[in-house]
Amino acid sequence: MKLAQKIKIVRIISRLNIGGPAYNVKILSEGLPQNYDTVLVTGKTDPHEGDMSYVLGETNQVRHVYLPELGRNIHGVKEIVAFVKLFLLLRREKPDIVCTHASKAGFLGRTSAFFARVPVVIHTFHGHVFENYFGAIVSKLIIWTERILAKITTKIIAISDTQKEELAQKYKIAPPHKIHVARLGFDLTPFQKPPVQKEFLVQKYGFPQNKFLIGIVGRLVPIKNHSYFFQAALEVLKTRQDVHFVVVGDGELRRHLLLEAMRLGIQSSVSFLGWQKELKSIYDVLDLVVLTSKNEGTPVSLIEAQACGKPVIATDVGGVKDIVFHGKNGFVIDANDPKRFANCMTKLLEDASLRAEMGSFGKDFVFENYTQTKLLHHMSQLYQTCV
Repeated sequence: MKLAQKIKIVRIISRLNIGGPAYNVKILSEGLPQNYDTVLVTGKTDPHEGDMSYVLGETNQVRHVYLPELGRNIHGVKEIVAFVKLFLLLRREKPDIVCTHASKAGFLGRTSAFFARVPVVIHTFHGHVFENYFGAIVSKLIIWTERILAKITTKIIAISDTQKEELAQKYKIAPPHKIHVARLGFDLTPFQKPPVQKEFLVQKYGFPQNKFLIGIVGRLVPIKNHSYFFQAALEVLKTRQDVHFVVVGDGELRRHLLLEAMRLGIQSSVSFLGWQKELKSIYDVLDLVVLTSKNEGTPVSLIEAQACGKPVIATDVGGVKDIVFHGKNGFVIDANDPKRFANCMTKLLEDASLRAEMGSFGKDFVFENYTQTKLLHHMSQLYQTCV
């Protein structure tokens, strides 16, 4: 255990695109105690993803190294360049710990750390790409690669108990003793502010008056399965006209989803807001928040929604059941049952007391379990035991 001097960490993530990993990396880079010295390495964000580099604060405790070759896409030559740059950086910095986040940074960061002889290497899975991203052959190759990488990794971080079980038992990435559960943590202070009046927000965002608002927040990419959301919306609209649906986010499928809403005849009942930096006011105006993903780690949007006292409905994937308890703070629905998903939305719209009860339960739950204070204390203790 290294206590006498600062512990140096090089933290590597492919890019700070909008989503949970960027929040997690920001908090861990800037919030650790003064006995940590952090170098944060990030790559290039694609234009349609939404850039969250603005979340990095002005602090002398963290040095930010920009490595454009660490972007999202695979280019071959760029990966070789990124590996060499990372290797040289690690040889120069001589960190006590290398922490990598998500797939691409996990591969390049851990292999460069191995060759640079970094004593401690920690990798965080913010979800995984073992299912619903690629074909069967590529998925098997990724799993085998992760099993090999696990052998040169000191600790693997899972962000939920469900994810740990998947990594250890379902995909056999590493034995259970090597996988450590560290739940995400957030600065939930902004969500404690009183809500803005709904009438003002409805006017601000151009929503129709006197309608229930159901929202989904996330990247417009295949894995988020907005088509399922639209199918459920169509079912709701068959029986009631007092509902409007809100899509927050952007991505490669924006045009496709606009056309799909038109094809289904629901375009007048759907608003596309694009990326929004101020999400608190969005959650305040929504009556319930949903998630229809095919795969997830721990969905940040559902944690934020619950922090605002909103009931949630989500597909039964990844770590959803670790934060949504069916019948208590929302509903968890099979990923192939949009009609039942729609029925649960309707049930909540018809029962204001149930919405309030579930919202209150969810708010208490996330403020008890997902604060950045808990995350920082937990991870600091883990780092201390590793060096």
